[in-house]
Amino acid sequence: MDTHVADIQPPVQPVADLSFPQPIEATLDRWQQSGECVLGSFRINIHAQQGHIYTRNDLRLIYQALWSANHPQTTEFTVWSGKTPKFLAAATSHPFLVHAILAFGSQSLAWERNSADAKNLAYYHGGIALQGLQNAISQFSRENADAVLAASILLSWQANDWRSWSSLVSGIRTVINSMQAWKAHSYLADIMLEQEVSIPQNFPGFVSSPFFDDFHNNASTTLHQTHDAIENLQAYLFLREEEAPWVEQLKDYITQLQGVRPATSPEEQFNHLYSFRKWLFWIPTALLQADNRDYQTLLILAYYYATALQLEPLYPNVSAAFCSTMVLKPLEEIFKTFATLQQSTLFPDQQMDTLIALLQYPKQVYASYNDRKLRRESNGRIPRLSPPGFDRFGSEIGHTYEDYRWGSHASPAFPPQHPLRHKVSDISCAGSGLGSPYLEVPNLQWGDTSSASSLDSTNAPSSFALPSISAGFDTDDMYGFSKAALEYGGATSFTLTAPPLWA
Repeated sequence: MDTHVADIQPPVQPVADLSFPQPIEATLDRWQQSGECVLGSFRINIHAQQGHIYTRNDLRLIYQALWSANHPQTTEFTVWSGKTPKFLAAATSHPFLVHAILAFGSQSLAWERNSADAKNLAYYHGGIALQGLQNAISQFSRENADAVLAASILLSWQANDWRSWSSLVSGIRTVINSMQAWKAHSYLADIMLEQEVSIPQNFPGFVSSPFFDDFHNNASTTLHQTHDAIENLQAYLFLREEEAPWVEQLKDYITQLQGVRPATSPEEQFNHLYSFRKWLFWIPTALLQADNRDYQTLLILAYYYATALQLEPLYPNVSAAFCSTMVLKPLEEIFKTFATLQQSTLFPDQQMDTLIALLQYPKQVYASYNDRKLRRESNGRIPRLSPPGFDRFGSEIGHTYEDYRWGSHASPAFPPQHPLRHKVSDISCAGSGLGSPYLEVPNLQWGDTSSASSLDSTNAPSSFALPSISAGFDTDDMYGFSKAALEYGGATSFTLTAPPLWA
């Protein structure tokens, strides 16, 4: 039976103090006075957003969502920053999309500030967005297609349980199929192409084909190689007190995957990847906004993104749509940046050789991923079935809204200050209980967070040389990275093993 969400009254908007530093608040003053959001090259008339009156907190959340998109060091190297301006541009006359954007901005703040207030705002705006999305689906047309697609993508980014996420992703495929006749004229044409590549036509009804039959046999080898590669990176970065915990966290995650039975059902696969996908959204943005960001920061991100590609065969029913496809573009941008860097004279030859050597593992994983993709396409073994239609999509969105429990969870979104310590077995708890299918986190076991890192120079491998490097590189850098931050990076002694080619 269809859920009539229009009859469900959302609660009053939560009160939250989301104040920004004074220079940003001054920018928001100008936005309110002029009626335009202007940030860098982005400009949109907020008075034209019919049906939505922007509060001060709304403007703060829009700023939060747009800031990363206005800085090249984050736009090019993250999975989401470049998309949010297009989503907001498509929101004219579609308040439900505005609320989806505000929910996403709230989630970003919940991570950044460890804020329960921001999380409650995400529940509030996400619920209104779901309600509006269901109504828009029932009146789907060329005029609201971009807004329906953008809201579906944004809400799928925030869904934390298999049922909600899979219904939204199925809906995205249905919307894209319905937009084929005019997709070249869409605000979101490039985003549509990415989604087409990542979502199988028959999602979520994929049945394991002979192509994937042996992936369990290769899982141990893949995880072992990934673990070893991260250890190599970790040894090189052991003095990086701010970033080292995130590398340690990634290694711990792989270690935990090695200790659990392989996920077989799509829901189990979703639960295994859930925490990791959250990290792909928020860790890169946090690292790239730090004052001490440099090319080693990009190296860390390359390993996170390469891990997403390396894990794809282990989670064939969900990984492409859930996380692996979205990392391709930022990973390619990292490769381009290092290629340009290699032609420069910014660093001593030994340092450059070490950086490039450490980058070989992500490059090998990327090459293996592309080879795997070509084999799959040439085999043509994945059946191409029609996705569910709008009737089913609208009904499932209604059930998602009906399951929504406003602010029923006390824990805020992932805190960024310290890495998480959790067991993969706990990930199955994500979204499994009552409550909102957005923003919730798995049951976590917190480690000692009294120190930023348990790695110090006393544990450094004896094979590492740590020469002192003088600061003061003067060459302009288009991404604003600190060249002087490369304080170490001597010759390394590690073995890079090529990942397997999946048959």
